[in-house]
Formats: sequence, C-alpha cells, structure tokens
Amino acid sequence: MIDCPDGDELFLLLDGEATENRGAELRAHLASCPACPKELEAQRQLIARIAAPLDGLPSPGAASAVLRRLDETKLARPATRRPRWALGAAGLAACAAIALVVLPRAPTTPTGFASRGGAAGWAGKVGVELLALGAPPRGLAAGSPVTPGTAFVASYRNLGDARVFLTLFAIDAGGEVRWLYPAFVDRGADPGSVLLPKAVSPQLFPDSVAFDDLPPGALRVITILSREPLRASSVEQLSAADRSLDRLRARWADAVIDELALRVAPPPTPTPEPKR
Repeated sequence: MIDCPDGDELFLLLDGEATENRGAELRAHLASCPACPKELEAQRQLIARIAAPLDGLPSPGAASAVLRRLDETKLARPATRRPRWALGAAGLAACAAIALVVLPRAPTTPTGFASRGGAAGWAGKVGVELLALGAPPRGLAAGSPVTPGTAFVASYRNLGDARVFLTLFAIDAGGEVRWLYPAFVDRGADPGSVLLPKAVSPQLFPDSVAFDDLPPGALRVITILSREPLRASSVEQLSAADRSLDRLRARWADAVIDELALRVAPPPTPTPEPKR
C-alpha cells in the first residue's frame, strides 16, 4: 500500500497527466484509503469551479472562491524576519489552503490583489495573497487592522509556464518603504524580485516578515508582478509622489501592479497593575 499522495499528484491524476503505472497505484490507494477520496473530490470540485464560465466581471471575492482549496491542511508557522533584519532558519511544513488567482479585468478582491485590466495573458494564471500569521492565519482584506509586530507571509500560485517575478513591499504612514519580498537584509545590497515557479497548489514563502516599529495609520501594501526582475533600488529611489499606484503603473506599464490598503492600529495600552 502506497503512502497518501499529495494534492499535486491527485491533480495530475484528475488531469490525466499521471503516468500509467503511477495512475494505477493511485487508484488502488484511493479504493482503500478513507481520507484521500475526500481530497480527490475537493480537487475535482476545484477544477469544475475553475472551468465554469463567468458572466461579466467577477464579483468581489469571486476569484478567491474559485481557487480556494477545500482541504483542511494546517499551516505550520514559519520563522519570522524582523527588520533590520534577522532571517529565520526554519521553513514551512505545509501550505495553508488559501490562494488567490489574479483575474484580468477583475476588481480588487477583498483578500488579495487583483489585476487592473488589460494585463497580459500570463497574469491571469498568477495570484498572490498576503496573510497575517496567527492561530489561525488570516487573509488580509482592504482595511484589515494590523499592529506593530504583526507577522506577514505571502502565498502564491502560478498556473502557467511563464517566468513571473514578485516584488512586494509596504509604505507606512510615515512614508517609509518596508520590504517583504525580496528581503532587504543588507542596505549595501540591491536584491531583485522573487521568481515564482510554476505551482498548481498554493505555496507559502519560507519566511515571514514583522515590523515592530510601524507607526499607526495607513499601510499601503504594493504587489508588482513582472516578467523581468526589478531591483529594490528602483523603488527606493522613487519620490513619495512617484510611489502612488497610478505612477507605479505608468512606470512599469507591462507589469501588474496593485495595492492593498491596511490599517495599523496602535498597540494596546498595558493595564496598570493594581497597587497593593
């Protein structure tokens, strides 16, 4: 009896891409395993929902609903990066069942970043979502409150074969750029965008990012999906005005650029201990 396959193998089985021998092994396993048929059915429903036609523009949340995994995989907390910067050594043991595919000409969805219309075809197969770690992790929507020290981690999916790069950063209420991906560990370095390999199932980045000194107020999270890598310096050198969403889109017209507006709440005031 073979071990339980992962979701990707079941997807390949449903898609007819599993080898003949492996397909026979998987079908035999499914006949005797109480858990895997449920995962297979979840994958089957996922494929059916992706293939279903959309009438007009998707409503807010439609993209997330189409591509949400239906299993109950639990998220292992990744090690946390804390600027100015300490990289965690531990990776993720599993992926959360949360992802968003960016659909061309769709409005921004509540839990992620949506393409801005007129984007190249490759963008319709790539999606990114930002999560706040916790018990359980939560997808961040426009207006979601966060606090200094909140640990952020990104999830992505790339259903296509095109090389796609992610640049993900935030701009706090004081106008400071806060880097998520790539990690801006060394101010003397100039890191490039992160390559998003092809991934049928949601993939979490192996480390999270926390900013202990975020000022209260607006936190603009910017995601840039591009076919060529961008350097951190290309963002750092921009003026505050040039970091507006419209000007970023004009500067990198071939990229898909979106903004998620979060709100940083001040940390709670400690309750003084009663005098004895």
